Amino acid sequence: MKYQKSMLKIYELLLSKESIILEDVIKKSSVGRTSGFKAIKWMEEKGLIKITSIGKQKQIRLIRDKYTLHFKGFLDSLKFKELNNDIKYIMGIFIDNLKSSSHIKSILLFGSVLYEKNPNDIDVLIVCSDKINKEEIIKIRDDTELLSDFFINLHFDSNPSDERLLNSILLYGFDYYTSRLEDDDRINVQFHEAISWYISAYNNVKNEELFDNCLDNAIINLGFVYSSLINIAPKTKNEAREIFLKQHRKLNKLKDIDNYKRIELIKGVLAEIGEKIYR
Repeated sequence: MKYQKSMLKIYELLLSKESIILEDVIKKSSVGRTSGFKAIKWMEEKGLIKITSIGKQKQIRLIRDKYTLHFKGFLDSLKFKELNNDIKYIMGIFIDNLKSSSHIKSILLFGSVLYEKNPNDIDVLIVCSDKINKEEIIKIRDDTELLSDFFINLHFDSNPSDERLLNSILLYGFDYYTSRLEDDDRINVQFHEAISWYISAYNNVKNEELFDNCLDNAIINLGFVYSSLINIAPKTKNEAREIFLKQHRKLNKLKDIDNYKRIELIKGVLAEIGEKIYR
C-alpha cells in the first residue's frame, strides 16, 4: 500500500474529528510534508477522505462508511488489548452478562481508563433503548464489582453524540455503532428510492402519465443524492431538481426524446452517481 505509515497516522487523526484544515492534518499527524500530501492525495482518489475548499483553506474529513469504521474497530481492539489485565477481565465478565439484554445496542469504554496507567474507576457507556431495565443492569454491575478492585461507572444514553461515539472504545454492538456513524445512510436511502422509481418507470414505459411521474420522482431523489455528495442541503424538491439538472444538462431535453431513450439516459446517470457512492 502506498504511503502506508503516513496514511495510517492521518487516518487515525481524522477518526475523531468532524473536519480539519489540511495544514493541521500534516502538523498534528506528525508526518513529513511530502509524504503527507501524497498520502492525502492518494486517500482522496481512493474515496477515503473528502477535501472541501473554504475560501483559501482546504478542509479534510474522513468519509465514514463501513470500511473506514471497520478500521476504527480494529484500532479499538488494539487499544483494549493494551489495557490492564484486570480491566480486560472485569469488562469481559460484565459484557458477557449484558449480552442477553435485547435493549442494549452498544457498549463503549471511555474516560480515564483509556489514558491513565492506573485509573481509579471504569466509565462505561450503555447505548440503549428507553425500555431498558436500568436496575437490572446496575445489579449486574454491582455483582461484577465484587470480582475486582475497580468501580464501574455506568452512563446510559439512547442518542449519544458522534463525538462521544468516536472518542470511546467500542466493546459490543458494532452494527448499531456503524449505522449511527455512516455518512452514506441517508444518501443510500435516497439513491435506492431513485432506483425504485427508475424501475417503475421502466415497467410503465407505455403509460405516458405514470411514466413521467416515476421519472420525475427518480430525478428528485437523484437531486438530493447529488446535493449531499457536493455538501449542499436543498430546502425543497424543486431546488434539489434544479441543482441536479444544472450539472446533468442532457436531462433537460428528456421531453424531446422517446421514452426508451429517456430510460437509457437515466440509467446512465444512475450508474455515474452509483459509482461515486460505492467507490
